[in-house]
Amino acid sequence: MPLKVGFQHSLPEEISAYHRLFRAPVEFAQPINEIVFDSTFLSSPLLKSDPGLGRVLDRYIEDLLAKLPQSGSFIDGVRREISIQLRGGNLEVETIAKRLGFVSRTLQRKLKEAGTSYQELLDETRQSLSIYYLQEQQMAVSEVAFLLGFSEASAFYRAFKRWTGTTPSEFRRTLKLTNDK
Repeated sequence: MPLKVGFQHSLPEEISAYHRLFRAPVEFAQPINEIVFDSTFLSSPLLKSDPGLGRVLDRYIEDLLAKLPQSGSFIDGVRREISIQLRGGNLEVETIAKRLGFVSRTLQRKLKEAGTSYQELLDETRQSLSIYYLQEQQMAVSEVAFLLGFSEASAFYRAFKRWTGTTPSEFRRTLKLTNDK
């Protein structure tokens, strides 16, 4: 069990599910999303690991990274870093900028000069990965939301609906119907 759980998003109206799920103090409006646990936990064996799912997810991200243009352009580098950070890293623009050797303002200025923004590139990356992940029927929508760096599944639902005009569940049903034919 965690010692503490922190979320960047503000306090939602209903928090009982957070306490039921984490069984630990939960804090909101924190500088980072975090789960704090005793360091001795790191030496514990994984009792219910799913190596098969881990391989599937690794294959997905490797396939997507391979599809990114290898031209080495600035935009491609930012997209690649976003893709890497989605694997559980920090998606704040400051973190991406630092990993690319820039300060946040410089990164944002260069993106603006290139006719885009950090948020646009993040949304594009999340959108393409969401479609890719949702094709894997065994993966829960909440897992997809987590893998894409969303703090809540509801935020992922809203974003997916904005991107595609449909919900993740409807997308899966349509995909299943298409595949069954």
